[in-house]
Amino acid sequence: DRAAELSPETTAVICGAERIDYRQYRHGAAVFAHDLIGLGVRGERVVVLMANSIEMSMVIHAIWAAGAACVLLNPLYSERELVPLIKDAGPAAILCDAAQVEKFAAIAEAAGVATVVPLGLGGTAYGDWLSRPEVALPEPRPRPGDLCSLQYTGGTTGLPKGARHIHQELMHTVRLTQWAWPTVADKDVWCDVAPQFHIWGLCMTAMTPVYARATVVLMQRYDPGEVLAAFAAHRVTVFAGGPAAIFHGLMAHPDFKTTDYSSLRICAGGGSPLPLAMVEAWQAVTGNTILEGYGMSEGAPIALNLSDGSNRVGTCGPVGPGVEIEAVDVETGTRVLPAGEDGELRVRGPQMMTEYWQRPEESAATVRDGFIHSGDIGHLDEQGYVVIVDRK
Repeated sequence: DRAAELSPETTAVICGAERIDYRQYRHGAAVFAHDLIGLGVRGERVVVLMANSIEMSMVIHAIWAAGAACVLLNPLYSERELVPLIKDAGPAAILCDAAQVEKFAAIAEAAGVATVVPLGLGGTAYGDWLSRPEVALPEPRPRPGDLCSLQYTGGTTGLPKGARHIHQELMHTVRLTQWAWPTVADKDVWCDVAPQFHIWGLCMTAMTPVYARATVVLMQRYDPGEVLAAFAAHRVTVFAGGPAAIFHGLMAHPDFKTTDYSSLRICAGGGSPLPLAMVEAWQAVTGNTILEGYGMSEGAPIALNLSDGSNRVGTCGPVGPGVEIEAVDVETGTRVLPAGEDGELRVRGPQMMTEYWQRPEESAATVRDGFIHSGDIGHLDEQGYVVIVDRK
């Protein structure tokens, strides 16, 4: 709402050949938010099964504006994978890409969800919302302590768990990102290749850029040639890259060395180790280092390399303000280890969840004395930078 008031004509999202400004962004989200309230979602959860799109961007904010919580799930998951997660979330509705509505309708029936809304080509598109009169965002607005999202973990053991996030936690995610990588209101152009259903994609498309009233170039799929073309065509300034494989793919493309990177100033990475040789090769061509960070579904970011020239490749950067992180012994998880000694990393901070959705036993095992025990093995070096070496 603030972005639309202050920067109504600033381009908000570019997706393929389509684009919207911030006034249109609010217009579509507000119209659909009222529709969702009519479906009875206030105070409930809403599952979203969509690929990156302008509709997806509006949907996320519409759900929040309707006083509901987002449950963003991978639309490529099979019925076997999705049904248990949807049953666990207990949503009031499922929003899905219209092109796959038959698949998702069958999944909804199996999960006991009566309401399925197909969106995008073949269903309700963002242009349908913009063709209706503008309305104000619904009142009352969500409160800081209201449930905002269930972010399901990767599920390395058993059924993935829903990290329960409230609004103020996700706002701290935005503030921490802006602390490390300050962006200029109305000036920056972000390019995101991550899916919006992932915590990284959510933060780098619907949260931090909107806070900064930036333009988001939203890639519908990861295609190295299309990403490189977008850098030059849209004068991208912030690249939300992600794992090393994303950068390797771009560097292997024939156009990598001839692309114009003159506008680029921040390249963000995380989710996998970033080898020194790769970062140096990337910088030699683009003129930019890669700023690695550390986060998880339970809370992000935790530590980030800053864009002030202090990047230390091989680390995840310093711990964010207000965040505490310690390496503790693996056996008991209580003995704090000295700098440089590897142990399990435990984290406490304003952006971290306090519990898993409907999992009291697993919540108690993971969250102890306010610290989330991450399962990541690593240490803090003498300068307080986080180094991750393994999984528990």
